[in-house]
Amino acid sequence: MIFFKHISFTIVFLLSLNNVFGQSGNGHSQSTTLSYTASGYSTSTKMLQDAGSTSLAKNTINNNAASHAFVNFTFDTSGKNVYIIYTTDGSTPNKSNGSQVSANFSNYSAPNSTFTSTIPPQSAGTTVKYLFYISNSNVASAWGKVDASGYGTDWNEGTMNAFSYVVKTANTQTGTWATGSTWASGSEPSDSSDVEIIASTTVTVSSTSATTNDLSTISNGAITIAKNGALKITGNFSNSSGNINLNSDSDEFSSLIIEGGASGNIIYNRYVNSLSNGSGWDLVGSPVNGLQISSFVSTNDSGGSPLATGNGSGDGANGEYAIGTYNSSNNSWSNFTSANVSTTQFTPGKGYQMATDSGATLTFTGTVDTNATETIAIEDYSDGSGSQWNLISNPYPSFITIGPNSTTDTFLEVNDDVIHATYVGVYGYDADNSNGSNYTIYNNSSNGKIAPGQGFFVAARSTSTANITFKEEMQTASTGDDFISGDNMENTEVELRI
Repeated sequence: MIFFKHISFTIVFLLSLNNVFGQSGNGHSQSTTLSYTASGYSTSTKMLQDAGSTSLAKNTINNNAASHAFVNFTFDTSGKNVYIIYTTDGSTPNKSNGSQVSANFSNYSAPNSTFTSTIPPQSAGTTVKYLFYISNSNVASAWGKVDASGYGTDWNEGTMNAFSYVVKTANTQTGTWATGSTWASGSEPSDSSDVEIIASTTVTVSSTSATTNDLSTISNGAITIAKNGALKITGNFSNSSGNINLNSDSDEFSSLIIEGGASGNIIYNRYVNSLSNGSGWDLVGSPVNGLQISSFVSTNDSGGSPLATGNGSGDGANGEYAIGTYNSSNNSWSNFTSANVSTTQFTPGKGYQMATDSGATLTFTGTVDTNATETIAIEDYSDGSGSQWNLISNPYPSFITIGPNSTTDTFLEVNDDVIHATYVGVYGYDADNSNGSNYTIYNNSSNGKIAPGQGFFVAARSTSTANITFKEEMQTASTGDDFISGDNMENTEVELRI
């Protein structure tokens, strides 16, 4: 066993964005896929479709594209005219309010008769509201309507329920976030923008801190956050068959904060110290959720991947990996092996010992923790044969604030009643014992930050289980170093005995 050696509708269909509508009734549903391939497209599209995306069904509309809105009827539409009325000023469209576009016949497949209309490109952030009318002649004499409340032949023009969408800020090419030419608008997105990264392009956040509202990626669209970059999403995040990559090296770590909801995975390429640099090894936690350790090992221990095995020289138990846990109850370390790695998932907020062969990034793939809080239990076992020290970690792909105590929602302030009064601080393993210690303490006088996925020790106050709490408010859009190597945060050297 290798021990961490330096730490002993007829039916009326109610139509809305979220309702299921199978293009088999009278109406329109933005997210429904057509049962045929419309002219000009190479795939079946959505009933609300980005007209610039001809090979991808996509009902989000960008500022570099018109939109096609399809509406279906299940009766004979011969000699009938269909119109769409839309507004861009926030008002509700109706017969007397909005811009009018005639719809064109698109397809007939008994009993479905489908029409399409084109809403011109709009600037990013514009809310477009729209509805449909069917008539024997003009809009004014329309006898049928389709709005978000469904198809009807008896309605009140003053209470129409329009469909709507907000035009997204989109890039037009691969480039950097801060470069205007990357974007359809010619300028960098604002803090309130809803951003979409288009198919098969990459936008890089580099040497800057960027903020946006919603962010989504589609069809191999990618965001890369460079080792010195930070991205804050104040709204929701969605990664649909795209890529989100965060990078780091030995002294710089990128940062991602998501304040709203999140769906889809990210990849954090986190630097991990080698077996031999300085005192060797590293303390690390997963900066993503839902990652099986077996999957992590498979990704990082195949071919030329850098996760060390044994102690890097082939020693140790058969199939042993340089990744393990610390057990406070009996003051012991144990590494994962091929025999036990398959059933275990990284625990959010838990710390692990880890090492690479020669100092390299390891790939962590999973979802972003967007819970208001994340907790991890700690306990003082020094009344028996264990230790008061507990190995925990930053569960976020962002830095978190340690102190000072004059600031609320810092790690030490939130956990003041849980951490031992004599050892108030974050004890970071620095792999440098040139002064007789492998640890640096960051206390309430420090303005230091804890890097994404950084493991560290805290001393438990109670001999009963208590929870360390990580709060979303602790996160900060910082970049910088972790506890090893080029660390230039305020510190005081101490010796930690376990």
